[in-house]
Amino acid sequence: MVVDAFVYMYGLSLSASLGVLTAVLIGMKIINKKQKSKQQNVIG
Repeated sequence: MVVDAFVYMYGLSLSASLGVLTAVLIGMKIINKKQKSKQQNVIG
């Protein structure tokens, strides 16, 4: 039972870290898109 609890907690922490990583990656992509559009507007 103790091992099951450890595995469960490990799975939860792993999925949480993966979710944070994906959120950060998506946020960086959005920021990059905004910066690129701003640069294009300045050039235009």
